[in-house]
Amino acid sequence: MIYPPVLRARAQRKLKQIQSADLVIGVPSYRNHNTTLAVARTALAGVQRHYPSLRVVLINADAGEAADTRRAVRRLALHAKNGSEISNHVLSERYTGPLGSGSAIAAVLDAALALDARATVVFDSDTASIDPDWLAGLAHLVLDDRADLVLPRYRYWLQSDGLLSDLVFFPLFRALWGQSVRYPLATDFAIGSHLATALLDEDVWGTAVAGQGVMPWLTTFATVHGWRLAQAAVGEKSTELAMPG
Repeated sequence: MIYPPVLRARAQRKLKQIQSADLVIGVPSYRNHNTTLAVARTALAGVQRHYPSLRVVLINADAGEAADTRRAVRRLALHAKNGSEISNHVLSERYTGPLGSGSAIAAVLDAALALDARATVVFDSDTASIDPDWLAGLAHLVLDDRADLVLPRYRYWLQSDGLLSDLVFFPLFRALWGQSVRYPLATDFAIGSHLATALLDEDVWGTAVAGQGVMPWLTTFATVHGWRLAQAAVGEKSTELAMPG
């Protein structure tokens, strides 16, 4: 049995203190201090705009050896809005397992299940074009128990992964499975707890899925096993080059 990656001990202790959450926001990161901080800050703005009454935990699963990114994200735990202090549960910690976005996502999902969260939204930490409305756009169908996986329909996604989706994965996915999933490689998504449990039970976390192959596998798994898959319109997807940190 290949066990999925998890957050390290300090974060596990913090999860036990928090106990529960309605919504978990995951932000995997690796040596991209500036963009990770911007994405996390925007996600928390989305919480205040759309879900101020929900118990929300933001989790940054980081792979960098330097602690700069983790320290900066932790400082977002308490921030000012309209002159008052708003408390948010924010965890930023390294994870176990092979280096890669799949390992980071698995660690976030494991934490979300430990908190008994109804939904988890994962944001690509290199996204420069994210705005606060992306959170509700992806999360609401899962929170309302109308979908198990919600993928974005970006207005445009012109980087290499977007072009691969346009030219290869979108038509191939439709030909193989009869599903018109516009962006099977989308790096932003929302997922429910039952599907998250099923994913973590799969014996794949020592394979390429733990690296950069998680999204095509996740989308295919949800489709072929009959999970409820939906798509939500969001804005243009653009990314910036990662800055060491």
